Amino acid sequence: MRTEQGITQETLGFDSEYHPKYISMLERGLYSPSLTAIVRLSDAMRVAPSELIRRMEVLLPKRPREPGATTTR
Repeated sequence: MRTEQGITQETLGFDSEYHPKYISMLERGLYSPSLTAIVRLSDAMRVAPSELIRRMEVLLPKRPREPGATTTR
């Protein structure tokens, strides 16, 4: 999403008040963002936090559901 918008890690870091190295680690999957980080990053990219989460969900590997698990959809 960041690269689609032509935003550098440095610019995103500045706009979100995170270090560019943190942005890099998030993008490489070395860290998981907190809810606060998701909101700050989405604000900096001018997208809804839910859109950022939706895009991250698509990239995550699917985990099998545990027997008896229910969903609330």
